[in-house]
Amino acid sequence: YVNMDDCIGCFQCDMVCPVNCFKIETIKALPTDDLGMTSTGQKKRLWVTQFDIDIAKCCYCGLCVYPCPTECIKMTDVYEFSEFNRENLVYNYATVTTAEVVDIKAKAAVYEKEQAAKKAIAAAAAAEAAKAKAALAPIPPTGSAPAPTPLPTPSSDTKPTSGL
Repeated sequence: YVNMDDCIGCFQCDMVCPVNCFKIETIKALPTDDLGMTSTGQKKRLWVTQFDIDIAKCCYCGLCVYPCPTECIKMTDVYEFSEFNRENLVYNYATVTTAEVVDIKAKAAVYEKEQAAKKAIAAAAAAEAAKAKAALAPIPPTGSAPAPTPLPTPSSDTKPTSGL
């Protein structure tokens, strides 16, 4: 059993599965999206657009239950699933429809484009500020450097002194 109201799309169950019977896809939620909270109080940050379990592959080991941080996967004592067609053994637990997935992806693309435009504007402003700062900095002389002043030479009328 999978309680999709509690699933946060963390892929922990998929990573631990020894037979790879999970197929999970997620989309990052926009800051304006409110996906709600799980029953354990965690905020949901991902749309879980696909959560399929291929029961034909599942070996009922229960390893997927323990790493789940929201405890949304539970093993039941029902394990006898008979079907004439193997495709019918792929159970889809996702609650998001394909039309909603298309809408979510379109909104995400628009949001990403807006964020990229904001970054480009900020980068251009930073470059302009750096250019203005460089224009205000003092310009070093480009001519030849002044000749160094010669060191004084000892004259013949002075006596050398000893260092003691």
